[in-house]
Amino acid sequence: MKSILITKNANESKLLVDFCTENNLKLQASSLISLNSVQCATRVETNVVFFGSKNAFDFYLLHQNHDLKVEISCIGEATKSHIEKLGFVISFCGKNSGDSEAVSRDLNEYLSGKSICFIKSTLSKDLIMKHITSKTIQEIVLYETAFEPIKFESQFDIIIFTSPSNANSFLKKNQVLKSKIIAWGKSTESELLNHNIHSDFALKTSSFKELIAVLSKVL
Repeated sequence: MKSILITKNANESKLLVDFCTENNLKLQASSLISLNSVQCATRVETNVVFFGSKNAFDFYLLHQNHDLKVEISCIGEATKSHIEKLGFVISFCGKNSGDSEAVSRDLNEYLSGKSICFIKSTLSKDLIMKHITSKTIQEIVLYETAFEPIKFESQFDIIIFTSPSNANSFLKKNQVLKSKIIAWGKSTESELLNHNIHSDFALKTSSFKELIAVLSKVL
């Protein structure tokens, strides 16, 4: 029986759980980070606010009363769906959330000089900010990302790293030996390269649908 590790919890990974059950695969689903609220009195004072994840939006709602005049932008479809389910309207959504360069360029074109606020964690990589040319760019840190590494006693046939932080947490107690590596997007792929680990695949849309398509080819 082939084994797979994904650095997300099982309740976030239903499509993958079902896929593994149907294909007699052993799945270990474990996030290796925790997220904690950071007290911050700074308010969003821009035309647009950007969210790089569902977590970023959830912490935003904990700390801020959203002004309906502020446009909501986000990194990709999963975050868009999460925000819309909570009753909010999305003005911009990245086409390929796994490609931060492309999202940054598209977002900059959409902004056309409008001011923007980025909601961040303590370990945010700021990759979406790279091509933003707006004169006013606000950054607000609303949550802390903390490593919670686990020592795994056995190797996995496939490891799916879902974020740079999860990759770093894994590497604190484990090594990548003969596993095939799937990176959730280019930022995770780049972080792994910093550790001389080459990904076999890097997801473009960072979605479970794409992940399962990749696994279907690999297995």
